[in-house]
Amino acid sequence: MTIPHTCISMSPRSPPTLEDSLREMFPEEWLRKTSKETGLIIRERKIDSVIIFWVLTLSFGVRLQRTLTSLKREYETESHKTISDSS
Repeated sequence: MTIPHTCISMSPRSPPTLEDSLREMFPEEWLRKTSKETGLIIRERKIDSVIIFWVLTLSFGVRLQRTLTSLKREYETESHKTISDSS
């Protein structure tokens, strides 16, 4: 059986990006569930476990020397929220 030429998609599929692969490895639902199970997040108020995970993973790399202030600043940028220093 031959497939009609019109059924074959000729547009190449772009390869998955690093972000796509990481999101597949660490889905949002799993991150939220795991953060509650491990006690990382006792109650969600200002700090979102998913956002802090991605900030730590992607923006707070081992090769970069960072401070808690820069971590706070990056979290605020990604979450579009202002948090206090005690958060």
